[in-house]
Amino acid sequence: MTTFLTPGRRTLAVLMCVAMAGCTAQAELDPLPRVTVSGKVTIDGQPMPAGTIQFNPTASTESVTAVGEIVDGKYTIDRTQGPVPGHFRIQISGQPHVTIGPNEEPGGTSRRVKETIPARYNVKSELERDVKAEGPNEFDFDLKSK
Repeated sequence: MTTFLTPGRRTLAVLMCVAMAGCTAQAELDPLPRVTVSGKVTIDGQPMPAGTIQFNPTASTESVTAVGEIVDGKYTIDRTQGPVPGHFRIQISGQPHVTIGPNEEPGGTSRRVKETIPARYNVKSELERDVKAEGPNEFDFDLKSK
């Protein structure tokens, strides 16, 4: 006797196969050994209210840039978006993370905000850190406004 899937079960089976293939494809697209990084950012001893942090690989590290949002002086870049182990130049911006609304096109946003912290922490960053394969990779930054 042959068993046939009902239309509803057939759809469910197809959806499960597509979902499993999507997970496998994602792992194949990004085989990097990423890690989670987190920490605190203060400016003049106070938690930075909002901003962004970037881990930019130096010439000695083959990786991609990892970016996270700073909220109330804390940041976490999850492993799925995090850096790989290596040496990084850190850029911190006091500009809040910009989100795109449902009817907005990416890029070309008119919401420019003046940088609130010195260039030595962002465009001319002097900050560097080593990200390790075995954590924790917690990096705190105490910035000075002057």
